[in-house]
Amino acid sequence: MKRVEDVNITRSILIGTSATLIKNPTTDNTHTWKFYIKSPTNTPMHYISKAVLTLHETFKEPVRTITHPFILEEKGWGEFNINVKLYFNDLNEKFITFSHFLKLYGENNEDIVVNEKRETIVFRSPSKRLYDMLGDEEMCDDGSDEERIESALRYVLKKYEELP
Repeated sequence: MKRVEDVNITRSILIGTSATLIKNPTTDNTHTWKFYIKSPTNTPMHYISKAVLTLHETFKEPVRTITHPFILEEKGWGEFNINVKLYFNDLNEKFITFSHFLKLYGENNEDIVVNEKRETIVFRSPSKRLYDMLGDEEMCDDGSDEERIESALRYVLKKYEELP
């Protein structure tokens, strides 16, 4: 497996949940909630293959796997941490882990409670395959000025090399 040495590529993602109170619950479940992973800039996330979520042990199936569009909808009654393992389309890249808190109750009795966190993924010396995959994305504002300039230069050089 060939790696692109001395190159760091960053991508930002949003990991979040939104929860809504069920007005007249017929079971112990008091809320519907949605877990999601998305791009803050609507950039494609084709470099992510799947996310494995570990929910609270009281769920019938506490381990869930989601793929694009990276959404899980459920019902429940309590708040807890959701452990996330994010896997990439290049199997040579190791998965990364995050923890996200499912928040059901807002501070001001809001109808919808959203808890969202921006995470930055740093690919250090990525595999050539992943580098090519990430290089095909549109340029987006998800890093420092220096990172964006480096990324733009790599993109321009790649396109120049592709010229006949």
